[in-house]
Amino acid sequence: LWPRNACDARLSAESASYYCLRVMFLRHLRRPAILTLAPVTYGALQFANLNRSPMVPTIHKPNSRLLNRHMVHCAGIPQVDKGLRPVVLLVGDSITQQSFQECGWGAGLYNWFHRAADVVNRGFSGYNTRWVRVMLPGLLEQTNAPLLAVTLFFGANDSDSAGQHVPLEEYEENLKAMIKSIKDVAPRAAIIAITPPPVDNARWPTRSDKQVSQYAAVVRQLPVSAVVDLWGHVEVADLSDGLHLGPDGNRKVLALVQKAMRSLPGLNPEDGPDGRPQLLMHFPHWSQLAGKTKEESAAKLSSWKWS
Repeated sequence: LWPRNACDARLSAESASYYCLRVMFLRHLRRPAILTLAPVTYGALQFANLNRSPMVPTIHKPNSRLLNRHMVHCAGIPQVDKGLRPVVLLVGDSITQQSFQECGWGAGLYNWFHRAADVVNRGFSGYNTRWVRVMLPGLLEQTNAPLLAVTLFFGANDSDSAGQHVPLEEYEENLKAMIKSIKDVAPRAAIIAITPPPVDNARWPTRSDKQVSQYAAVVRQLPVSAVVDLWGHVEVADLSDGLHLGPDGNRKVLALVQKAMRSLPGLNPEDGPDGRPQLLMHFPHWSQLAGKTKEESAAKLSSWKWS
């Protein structure tokens, strides 16, 4: 009953036991043997599936990295590992979490990179650097694909004078620890730090520009690939509620992040002077497949790989 591959592992504990019984009948086992073996077979399979869903096959859970890197295809079509699409990882607080909303700067980045990279949002509303510093190694471990770039966008909550507050010195220490964690895992990834924007003190009494500006000054001195300084660009009028970005604020942040990425090697997905994308797209441009036979297009797709 041990599956030959992942495609054969479709039998639940119940259906596997019924399969055993069917084999016994077909082999003309005597009735006492059937009555003796059936409960044992069923019980053993149920024990093996203890704490599992009835429809989960009894196979060893594969390593998630291996599962993502070596996919099994059940249709009998030969496939080879093509690698994984690179990732741009956005790490931050609610300003990052909300960046995938309509007109959000994160959604704009996703559209900008389209098939060249996946943009992954790891923003946590209300969080500060003290908490995310603990979480970041696990977040990086979950990102199986190669990291192209990471944005760090913190300070709005750290500078709060209430329960989310993190002292300035610890804020700097936390950010530097995060930068080290990223470099340890992905030494070639670009790291882009974004300063916290101004805040409307009238609407958020525990926050003020005077406090936030000190945290923005720390970000400007970080040892990163690029710093996106929102001060002088994003104003209180660009905020939806005095703290989070509105449509204009999102557009400004997107433009500034794109400008920073254009200045870094290997981070500009736009077309170059020759009219071709500067970053490799996931699978060929459609024009390279148009007009080809079924066999020719299949051969081209099968031979494609990340360079």
